Amino acid sequence: MDPGSIRLDLGWAQGRIVALTIVHHQPQAARLLRGLPVAEAVARLPRLFSLCSRAQGAAARSAQLAATGQASEGDDAAVAAEAAQEHLW
Repeated sequence: MDPGSIRLDLGWAQGRIVALTIVHHQPQAARLLRGLPVAEAVARLPRLFSLCSRAQGAAARSAQLAATGQASEGDDAAVAAEAAQEHLW
């Protein structure tokens, strides 16, 4: 899956930055989730990743909760178990 990228191009003159260009390429997952209701995007996100899908889902849920001013639920145990599984694999 395309991870996306960001590129910064700086223009220099006499030891100073005189120009800045930012080129941002969104990852494929962002394009697939754009326009969906938040709950649906959060539910779909883990299915887009074969590696660390639980961690991706936990990050999405945490972002959703943070955006609404709520505390994170704490998916630490599930994410830690997934990390151990991925490392052993």
